[in-house]
Amino acid sequence: MKRWLAEGYETSSPGGTFDSVSERFLDRHLSPSQKAALLRALKDTQGIRYRGNAEDRAGRVGAASTVESRCGGLPKEQTLLFDPRNGNLLA
Repeated sequence: MKRWLAEGYETSSPGGTFDSVSERFLDRHLSPSQKAALLRALKDTQGIRYRGNAEDRAGRVGAASTVESRCGGLPKEQTLLFDPRNGNLLA
């Protein structure tokens, strides 16, 4: 899964992995086992931190992971929010 997430990226940095996850969810339908593998890959990537439950702007609560990144230039903190029931990316 980590190799698949890194395909098409110049670096396999934590920030690049984060960007890849959001892009993969935009253009692919992942099976439950693929989603589980993707979440394990995030868990095993140094620099990505699980933050527990968080709420997005739409009021949805999910499992949040964050990374501090310089991908795209300026330093920033990115968050991915996953539905704990089915592993779908919420935000």
